[in-house]
Amino acid sequence: MHAQLACVSIVTEVAHRVQLMGKTVVVKGRDGWPFSAHAEPGPSGIVFRDEAGRDVMNIADTVEMTEVDNNVGGLEGLLFGASPGIAVGAVAGLLQGDDDCTQDEPPCFSAGTKALALGVVGGLVGGLVGSIVGGSRGSRFIYRFDHSGRSRAASR
Repeated sequence: MHAQLACVSIVTEVAHRVQLMGKTVVVKGRDGWPFSAHAEPGPSGIVFRDEAGRDVMNIADTVEMTEVDNNVGGLEGLLFGASPGIAVGAVAGLLQGDDDCTQDEPPCFSAGTKALALGVVGGLVGGLVGSIVGGSRGSRFIYRFDHSGRSRAASR
């Protein structure tokens, strides 16, 4: 009984620390079935309620919680999309080389200028696509509890 109370307090402390109160999370109980629930304060810590407001699981019976954050996913997607976009654009600009400026043509660019311009364009396009994909998918933070009084947090 004492170990279970210690586990409940540690799990509750972790849930408060990661600010799960009021958020919808995916919860997996001891039976292994995941379901979507709303984390709310209860008499013995956190209680997970379904959309109708019914208590479906106590925090002491929780094995795993998954929080999906779309804002963080959008930022991650922005970085993961912009990085290769910048690299591919810069390499493409360098590979085009300097313009032949023997004639007096107005648009005459060096390879470095092309690399900079195409790198910026590639970064913007890659960042936009990455943020849309990352924001729609979201970033998953998974918290696993072994009910021995310790918790482990893993991302993705």
